[in-house]
Amino acid sequence: MGDPHPRPLSTEEAKQRLRYAAENAGLAGLVRRHPFQSLLIASLAGLLLGSETERRDLLLKALLRRLG
Repeated sequence: MGDPHPRPLSTEEAKQRLRYAAENAGLAGLVRRHPFQSLLIASLAGLLLGSETERRDLLLKALLRRLG
């Protein structure tokens, strides 16, 4: 277990931690950390949303079968 009384951060350390958290929060941070996976998911979502209803149902069923 950690120290029950951690030392307080200096102003500069606190700023650095805040900047790091802000850069990695949200969708932009996720895309920066996982660019290939983000592109794949966006492409699949576009394919599913842009296809015909019948084809979309077939693609969704195939995708769910693979995931489940």
